[in-house]
Amino acid sequence: MLYLDNAQSVGPQSRAGRRRERGLNENLARELLELHTLGVHGGYSQADVTETARLLTGWTVRADGAGASFVPAIHEPGRKTVLGRSYPEGPEAVDLLLHDLAQHPSCANFLATKLVRHFVTDDPPEALVRGVAERFRATGGDLRATAQALTGHPLAWSPDHPPKFKRPEDLIVSAHRVGRLPLLAVEPLAYAAQRMGQPMARAPSPQGWPDRTEDWLSPDALLKRVQWAERFAQTQGRNVDARAMSRQAFGADLSDHTRQQIERASSGVQALTLWLVSPEFQRR
Repeated sequence: MLYLDNAQSVGPQSRAGRRRERGLNENLARELLELHTLGVHGGYSQADVTETARLLTGWTVRADGAGASFVPAIHEPGRKTVLGRSYPEGPEAVDLLLHDLAQHPSCANFLATKLVRHFVTDDPPEALVRGVAERFRATGGDLRATAQALTGHPLAWSPDHPPKFKRPEDLIVSAHRVGRLPLLAVEPLAYAAQRMGQPMARAPSPQGWPDRTEDWLSPDALLKRVQWAERFAQTQGRNVDARAMSRQAFGADLSDHTRQQIERASSGVQALTLWLVSPEFQRR
């Protein structure tokens, strides 16, 4: 509501709007449809964006900053029509709209595409997206069932797809998780992620952080990852047996080349560094 200006949005025919204090702002309405539910080609029109913005008026941030509140004086009166459905005046319209958006066919396809892109490959296979979307629709949006449809589909494990490259936050968390280390055991998560190009809570746009390998894979990015791995290993390399842990974590998926490099390491610190920068560990 702050980042996308809904706290500043006022219904033109509301009590405050008739005094011309502020006008209607469509930022949150547009991103609600485009980024969070239906996608850019989700079948909505500019009129739907405007009507959604009118429906969202009144929702703002409490003066003490402790959560959201609904202020009738800035809410646009009357019914609103979004994607052919009519919604009443008042705060309850938001829940009704969100429910209908979640049931929209475009939402299932958009969500399935994002899930497959995040967990499987940058260019989602159509059959896998379709299978995940169908489970989402069939279960009324049950996310556990949707996740099972993703992980249970044979295409999710196909070696034909280029593997995903971990974003900085994923990389750091996975290193702590596999070593069973508290996140503050080496250096603060936010500091380490920022050094690798992902400052926490500071995404470059309302879309959030990029989720394609090409956005994170560059010579400079790889150098920063190596530097992070060296710092991590200097702190934990004497406490973590990278040779045994790499075999346990990856099993048959650990390539002979990576295994040999780790086995030949001159110290536990070097072994852990090599494992953290290996292709296997850098992939999601």
